[in-house]
Amino acid sequence: MKKKNKKLPFVIILLVGVILSSLYIGVTNILQNIFSPRSVQDFHYLYVQASATVMSCLLLCVFGYGSVLKEKGFVKKPFFKAIFIYILGVIGLILIYAKCVQPQLKVNSFPIICNFITLMFLIGCSEEICYRGLILNLFLEHLPDTNKSIDMAIILESVLFGSGHILKWIPSGKIFNGLLQCFIATIFGIAISILYIRYKSIWTVILLHTAYDFSLYVFDGIFHMNRFNVLEELSMFRGIIAIVMFILSLGMTIWHFFIKKSNDIL
Repeated sequence: MKKKNKKLPFVIILLVGVILSSLYIGVTNILQNIFSPRSVQDFHYLYVQASATVMSCLLLCVFGYGSVLKEKGFVKKPFFKAIFIYILGVIGLILIYAKCVQPQLKVNSFPIICNFITLMFLIGCSEEICYRGLILNLFLEHLPDTNKSIDMAIILESVLFGSGHILKWIPSGKIFNGLLQCFIATIFGIAISILYIRYKSIWTVILLHTAYDFSLYVFDGIFHMNRFNVLEELSMFRGIIAIVMFILSLGMTIWHFFIKKSNDIL
């Protein structure tokens, strides 16, 4: 993390965080309107996320946190290994089940599959670099060096992260769906922020985020199907994955804020 300089007032730092989050969300939405991607199989979606990732990296460097990209420490703990093994196992089950239930499903071409994998990685990159790499570090730098301040930084940054997931539901009028996704994303953001602070590696949380998104959309990216006519059985699996990851994130959040007694973040 960046060497600490003179701390700025809390209100100013919070305002800067809100502006950075709004900038990321606004630019991403503008790019989506320009390229108009139709699904995760669309190469135009890749252009959107590649641009968002470049923007996040530039902002990181402008604010003096470029060293975040050099943070080391990947999957060295059993917890991370268990999470990745679980997600990879779920991905395998989805692929096997999809082929057994609907054997007529055709696997997408190799370029489309590569596009999908790259897209999932770029989504993880752009969001984690912006929110955990930049905004969270900005809050941590300028808030007091206390456990309560760390918790406050985690919550504020995660609320900003979660709020960005409500916008796509507003045009359709499905406000409840948007609020629900906002809440789920906020809890996920809290859990992944705790892990980022504990392990001090942006690449760990990027790959964890990537694996989670990949497991949610794997059949959209691997199989040739209409995104508006997704198989009911596969949608059920996606829901199960989301519920399990939410329970894990909520459990980590409750443990961190209400159960643990140690001064350590984990």
